[in-house]
Amino acid sequence: MNDKKLRIILMGKKIWAAKALNYLISSGHEIVAVVARNPSEELDCKNNKSLFEVAQENNIPTLSITELYEWIEFPEKSLIDLNEIDLVISYLYWAKIKKSLLEVPKIGAINFHPAPLPDLKGLGGYNKAILEGRCNYGVTAHFMNENIDDGEIIEIENFPIDRDKETALSLEKKSQIHMFSLFKRAMNLIETNTPITRIKQKENEGLYINREAFEAMKYIKDDDTPEIIDRKIRAFWYPPYEGVKTVIKGEGYTVVNNEILKSISHLMHN
Repeated sequence: MNDKKLRIILMGKKIWAAKALNYLISSGHEIVAVVARNPSEELDCKNNKSLFEVAQENNIPTLSITELYEWIEFPEKSLIDLNEIDLVISYLYWAKIKKSLLEVPKIGAINFHPAPLPDLKGLGGYNKAILEGRCNYGVTAHFMNENIDDGEIIEIENFPIDRDKETALSLEKKSQIHMFSLFKRAMNLIETNTPITRIKQKENEGLYINREAFEAMKYIKDDDTPEIIDRKIRAFWYPPYEGVKTVIKGEGYTVVNNEILKSISHLMHN
């Protein structure tokens, strides 16, 4: 148990956010509120408890983001005590956070971003890294400001990846293991009052990928080489979501290669 006990709002998704909540609870912190998705929306929670479910089991108020913003704006309506919040944590949270929430915590609002900053902001970090044939990848802890993935960097954890075999699915699994390690390390800094090095990002530094750009990356072009097509297939292999697409008679169709088919066969027949 740590000596410094914090009052925290946690926002996130997937089983890793649930693991983060369990870690915070076991460390003795007070989780004032959790913002989470419905368990039915969590693809990876078939055999694991979702963030919502872990919060419910521990009698932690589980809110929608709309409720949280309303309670910040109108404290008299709030069903929870939003005073003296030390930390807001975004762990794979899916939306931009408003200034009103960023101003609540005394220490700050920290985001755990599944890509290296400032290189890859917004969506598509896994995909872009594979498309570029990178041999290394990374995950980032950073303080949040009003811009997406733009705040001061606390730490980046880098690790090697296989440029010839990595898929979006495999890279996500590797990244989440490293990000949980980074999460625990960042929390230890705060719990022990260790001075945090805050690296300011330069204006317009790095690549920001929005939803429109992300979707445009998925298409096979007429002049793509077989190597580029193979990379695109791997870069967007993340069932049940649409993979890389080709257009036939105005309709988009997901494309797979023999390597992907073999991996599916192995899962189906074992």
